[in-house]
Amino acid sequence: MTNAIELTEPITIKFKSTIETGRLLQCWKYANITPLFKKGDERSIHGPIGLTCIVSKIQVKIVRDCLTDHLRVNKLLSAKLSSLDS
Repeated sequence: MTNAIELTEPITIKFKSTIETGRLLQCWKYANITPLFKKGDERSIHGPIGLTCIVSKIQVKIVRDCLTDHLRVNKLLSAKLSSLDS
């Protein structure tokens, strides 16, 4: 728990900076692309998956949730889209 508390402030500062400047940290943009194989068959690939930084995934979720809430509160989503959940 101590590590989480120690990381909260620097991550919050980076999040705020990213939102204020509109620029994502370069290291948060990188992804390791890995093939996803079908179960039991390493010759057949389902498709690639991108493994990205967990901090960037958290920020994307925060922004998506805030944007979705704003759209719902202001009734800016169509009936079809408002039923979609992330």
